[in-house]
Amino acid sequence: MLYLIIYAFLYHALWVRTLQPVQSPGLNCYLNITIIKEGKTKQIMYIQLNGQIIYYEKNGEGSPVILAHGNGETHKIFDVLIPELSKKHTVYAIDSRGHGLSAAVNEYHYSDMAEDIAAFVQALDLIKPAFYGFSDGGIVGLIAASRYPTMFSALAVSGANLTPSGWKFFPRLSVRISDLKKKRPLVRLMLKEPLMKKSELCLIIVPVFVLA
Repeated sequence: MLYLIIYAFLYHALWVRTLQPVQSPGLNCYLNITIIKEGKTKQIMYIQLNGQIIYYEKNGEGSPVILAHGNGETHKIFDVLIPELSKKHTVYAIDSRGHGLSAAVNEYHYSDMAEDIAAFVQALDLIKPAFYGFSDGGIVGLIAASRYPTMFSALAVSGANLTPSGWKFFPRLSVRISDLKKKRPLVRLMLKEPLMKKSELCLIIVPVFVLA
């Protein structure tokens, strides 16, 4: 037990982002720690999906709900929402590839993130999870639901766009200026993707709730 605690501490202290993705199809879970506080259980885990090390937390019991954050954020943006949802649901809050405690990547694509969600559902044998995505997380949810129409039970997205032109002028200008100054891959992602067609939305068959 002491060895596990020391290992977990070092793993977090050194940050999983320093690790390189590996190709080991038979290896799924890198680390699984259960924390019980005030009668509530939280599990923090690392899992390999599509050769990428992904961090996520699991809270509560009940029907599954997956939460996906926005660009440059982490699962922490759901810290207020998770306690409420976990009263009736098993909540999976994920750090997208290259974000938070998930491993770093060389380049970012919404398509890859959507495939990570599909692999996550399959690896954990989740049955018809509901999905909520904010901003980039919403884009990922739309792509995943269009590619895998029967995977989710319901989909909710907010702040998602189908193409970079879907942004209003001044926010898009601000992002362009930021890209010129810092040339960050995550900023470049927003300027070049997504490239979803309306016909792809027609492939989504589950109930969808959209907020601007």
